[in-house]
Amino acid sequence: MENRTIARPNLARQNENMSVVATCPLCNAVITWPQPGEGGEDRVVCPRCQEWVTPLPLDNNRNVAPDAIPAVEVPSSESRRQKNLRLAGFILGGMALLAFVVTIWLVNTRDKRRLTQLAESPGLGYVPSHANVIIGVNLVEAERSKGGLGIDTLDRVGFRTGGSWDLERLVGLGREQIAVLLISLRVDQNLLPRWCIIVETRSPLNPDAVRSRLTARAARDEGDRSHYLATPPALGIEAALWFPDARTMVLAYPPTELAEVPRQADSNPQRFAAPIHDLLMTRSERDSFLWLVAHAEDWNKTSLPISLQLVPGLAPLRPLLSSLRTVGLAFREDKGEIVTRARPARITAPPSDTPPAVALDLVMITPPEADLPNLIDGLETWSDRQRLLIRDQNREGLRFSATLVGTPSDWETVLESLRRQK
Repeated sequence: MENRTIARPNLARQNENMSVVATCPLCNAVITWPQPGEGGEDRVVCPRCQEWVTPLPLDNNRNVAPDAIPAVEVPSSESRRQKNLRLAGFILGGMALLAFVVTIWLVNTRDKRRLTQLAESPGLGYVPSHANVIIGVNLVEAERSKGGLGIDTLDRVGFRTGGSWDLERLVGLGREQIAVLLISLRVDQNLLPRWCIIVETRSPLNPDAVRSRLTARAARDEGDRSHYLATPPALGIEAALWFPDARTMVLAYPPTELAEVPRQADSNPQRFAAPIHDLLMTRSERDSFLWLVAHAEDWNKTSLPISLQLVPGLAPLRPLLSSLRTVGLAFREDKGEIVTRARPARITAPPSDTPPAVALDLVMITPPEADLPNLIDGLETWSDRQRLLIRDQNREGLRFSATLVGTPSDWETVLESLRRQK
């Protein structure tokens, strides 16, 4: 049979029974050149780097029997697509798993990072759903404040021994035993306000000692709930006393109000009126040691005047509540940081010699007929007169929010000033 020679650039000679062995000029992969007449071209796809190349001849063994050459399969486009899909699925699955783990961590550490909302206060689960005024005192948070600033402020506004809110006379427990105290009021239907006091303690309660301090009478049973009738020295009226668990106690007035207290803590804040629910969900508990949320369609049609006389410390709120529907207050330690809202946003730390101060975060929502601009002007004038700094003002429709800042002595002066106007 006549031998034929085909000239190809940089290729070794081949015959009918031999294949040309060459290398890829890019990655040095071994390439087996096809037999002539089988559609071979001068350029082929390298099985390793997948590039179209003109193979280079080997220095030795240019003509090698096909069986002696290890086969290198060129992956098909279908197999490459499957590999890419598997890789993409692996990456997306890993990202989803990481996001899940981070989410669980963020949720489970919110307490430690002090990012909880007011709605997440455990004691709130025992507040009756019809309450339209809720006051919270977080003594643990007050003690965390720098230099005892929160405790100093609470002392100045009446939460001290012998003060208007002497806790031992009110609930039979010393301040060092209480973690959080909540007071709920219903003032929109009855001549006399209905109220509950819920106390979360730092360690297990001694019910016998509490009953003794509150002069409680024999237990009464209502189904599966046993309670006592007690008379707190600070109030001088008889209320129902109940211990839901080892670290929680409830006082309810009148005693029949206890029927409105959930038998088990209800953590769903949607059971409250929508405006109160919104405030509880949107306001952070971080750093707040004294807070209040309240709502009524018309405060003038409630038992507010009587409530202000019976409950120490609420009288200063009368001028504010009478012209509003919804109000939220929260006292916290002021960090003194100034936020620049222009881009890029910046936070400027206060000078080191800045005296410690307490910030009052305020939210007001007025009825449509109210003159909100005039109310805002009056607030600014009043804060100037009281030597309070007002900042971070924001108005959206009928809602106005701002932060008022002053020293503990400033807030004591404010409280005394409001009491004299009662």
